[in-house]
Amino acid sequence: MKIIQNFIPVGCANRKGIKLKKILGLVIHWIGVAQPRVSVIRNNFANYNRVGATQYIIDYNSGEIIQTMPEDEMTYHVGAKNYTKLKDSLVGKNQNPNNYFVGIECCISRRDKITNDYANKKTNLELGKPSENQYENLVDFSADFLIRNNLTVDNLYRHYDITGKACHVYFYKNEDKWQQFKKDVANRMEELNMVRYKSIEEVPEWYKASVEKLIKAGVISGTGNGLDLLEESARQWTIMDRLGILDFFIERRKEKCLMN
Repeated sequence: MKIIQNFIPVGCANRKGIKLKKILGLVIHWIGVAQPRVSVIRNNFANYNRVGATQYIIDYNSGEIIQTMPEDEMTYHVGAKNYTKLKDSLVGKNQNPNNYFVGIECCISRRDKITNDYANKKTNLELGKPSENQYENLVDFSADFLIRNNLTVDNLYRHYDITGKACHVYFYKNEDKWQQFKKDVANRMEELNMVRYKSIEEVPEWYKASVEKLIKAGVISGTGNGLDLLEESARQWTIMDRLGILDFFIERRKEKCLMN
């Protein structure tokens, strides 16, 4: 996942340079027009005479993400005349949620047909459906964002959850897809939080002898990013070694290789 910083100018309608009071969560939006290109939406944000923007935008086709301003700056993406009870419980009845939430806008396919009744939950259920690249990068981005800000998937919201608006429309119409998205983000957070050793020098002494034995036997060799060994794997291999099982495993592997 790559994030490109292409900030809109300070002083334009959508970037006043005001700091967020606190980051309480991430709000997922859809752009609402059949425009797949992230660069087009970014330029629209910069040129709007009216307010309406997010700190991040994600391309439909490539999944490329553009950051439009520093993450801790306020912009106008989740304000409304009326709010849900959830919004009031999160920030207070008289507080503007724009001061507390970061937003990411999802571009959509040029083939999507947006009709006046687009919010109807019984029709056009595929409207706004993310591409594979967009979905994967949105999961990665959301997981990274939540970890960086010491938040959980309970701090992941649709625009709909805060204002009642049918946005993100695909996740609004398909509640099961929204719950699956949150599960995918939670799983990705768990992966990102796992301890990984990039080199033998990073491996703690308690695991090192067993890991070196595996490297010497050619059982593990790492990736282009280094050793890339999970702590859990190192622990399991070490336990096997201390139980006397590891040597047997290595010998059987050698025998199998010779037979092949």
